[in-house]
Amino acid sequence: MMEIFFPDSLDELWAIMSANPGGAVMAGGTDLLVRIRKTGRKPPALFCLERIDELKQIRENEKVIFIGAYVTHQRLLENLTVQKRLRALWDAVSVLGSPPVRHSGTIGGNLCTASPAGDTLPPLYVFGAEVDIRSKSNKRSVSVAEFITGPGRTSLHSGEIVTRVSIPLPAPGTISRYYKAGKRKAMAITVASMAVQAKKDENG
Repeated sequence: MMEIFFPDSLDELWAIMSANPGGAVMAGGTDLLVRIRKTGRKPPALFCLERIDELKQIRENEKVIFIGAYVTHQRLLENLTVQKRLRALWDAVSVLGSPPVRHSGTIGGNLCTASPAGDTLPPLYVFGAEVDIRSKSNKRSVSVAEFITGPGRTSLHSGEIVTRVSIPLPAPGTISRYYKAGKRKAMAITVASMAVQAKKDENG
């Protein structure tokens, strides 16, 4: 039997994780639940993050935007800074799955799945994003390139979760785009993708 927990804070999450070793952390669940159904291998417990407000915040200053791990793709699509300053990321979430997937899937989940088909990953690489990681006793930040160690593999250690993504805001005059190819024109799993960023010179 799989137990499901809904902690209201990170402190409560650490306590639940300590008491239930071998459990799995779940954000939107769009990848995890599919994998559980496909393999039939259920973790002994699920730790759902949806009630932890700290993980759902989007904050920014003049230089950086901080996106909580539980921010959904739909919220990124609606965010004006993402639309205007991080166009490649906006492009990526606009073609990511179906509307229900965009409303439930999260940026943290897309990172932790580490799928070669993950639409947000190329823009995060291009923008030089940092992944903020926490455990009960430690905090650290790594680049996306350091975080993803291979298809489906990350540098997360036992007891750690991704709490937010920090993206430096590009300088004025910088443009970026994301392109993907799939087997269909809509709602297709990405076969190949590319994110690009360039800065216009004084001649445009």
